[in-house]
Amino acid sequence: MVKIIFLGSGGGRYICVNQKRATGGFIIGKYHVDPGPGALLRLLEKKIDPKKLDGVFVSHKHIDHCNDASLIVDALTNSLNKKRGIFVGSKDCSDLLYPEEKTSLDKYYLVEKKEKISLGDMNVEVLEARHSEGTVGFKFYTSSGEISYTSDTEYFSGLRSHRGARILILNVTRPRNSRIPFHLSTEDAVELISIVKPELAVMTHLGMKMHPIAERERKFIEEETNTKTIIGELGTVVTMEKNITIEKI
Repeated sequence: MVKIIFLGSGGGRYICVNQKRATGGFIIGKYHVDPGPGALLRLLEKKIDPKKLDGVFVSHKHIDHCNDASLIVDALTNSLNKKRGIFVGSKDCSDLLYPEEKTSLDKYYLVEKKEKISLGDMNVEVLEARHSEGTVGFKFYTSSGEISYTSDTEYFSGLRSHRGARILILNVTRPRNSRIPFHLSTEDAVELISIVKPELAVMTHLGMKMHPIAERERKFIEEETNTKTIIGELGTVVTMEKNITIEKI
């Protein structure tokens, strides 16, 4: 069994500033993925102890994905007093942590596409993304199946590498007829979900244009793909075992 806890569905500079949607990223098992602005506060709000996390994953060094990464590392190392945990970041994250934070971790990785990491309780494959220099996606191989995360990316044929995932987490920044470079739109999400064929698709990293019509776009994606589709709102918990269940905390 593996749990995914979403700490917000927002992304982009405008949403980060106004916090109309939380921007805390999400947790897979005991690993915090893309802890953006407010991530630590959202953990505490949901009564999740950050000191019990085992690591941090950062897909790229944009503030909406990495703002609280240093704080989470401080927390899981008990304010740098206990050597434990891991950090996995894209190549552009080399200066994201302070030197003393790096040395307080058990493992520190800077990764690029096609690399693989074994964490004991799960394996992780680094996937290609097309966004800023160095941006990557992640595929998590767990005992209950695969979970894939696109990160920020434009649509391209290489996203087929997400096939096999039971759960596909997509950063769908823009609604229909509003595509911008290096980001997924609703139309792109339909195309990718139709190829990957997950059991569950989760929309996150919604921008300001998506924000007010997100539910409409979610329904469109679900109807077009015939795939259960949700928005990874703050407090959404997805549990994957033989079946996939969804609840709120």
